[in-house]
Amino acid sequence: MIAIAFAWTTPALVTGNKTCTRRDWKETHARRFRRGDLVAAYDRQPRHGGRQVATLRLTATPVYSSELPEEDWEREGFRWLSEKGARVQGHPPEVIWRAWKIGAVHGEKWWVVRFSVESLTDSGLDIALQHGGTPFGAVTGGGPSSLSD
Repeated sequence: MIAIAFAWTTPALVTGNKTCTRRDWKETHARRFRRGDLVAAYDRQPRHGGRQVATLRLTATPVYSSELPEEDWEREGFRWLSEKGARVQGHPPEVIWRAWKIGAVHGEKWWVVRFSVESLTDSGLDIALQHGGTPFGAVTGGGPSSLSD
């Protein structure tokens, strides 16, 4: 299964507060992703010891765009992260958002990836609970079939 690492935004992802990500990918890599694909979500790059925290389903084929609609502040998980006092790449989410806005004005583009969370792994569930969130995709019936390993 193809993978995406979320690093600083992992808590937003596993608590159901992130459904979009922007990536600086090569086109050849981005074209591997299609609407409906299942994607393994990691807390950091697997080659650096990352753990899978969730399985995602792409809700759209990624698009290369400079568009930055205001709704994506929340979809990127930045509202939730800001409310929690979290930092993204060492900065408050507002700083990252403003930098993206400036970049977009100057023609910077990213691959915009939209998704839903299908399930959480045990690691993802642990992270969600540690951050006081209601886990997105958490076990509802008490059985392990709601979680992926």
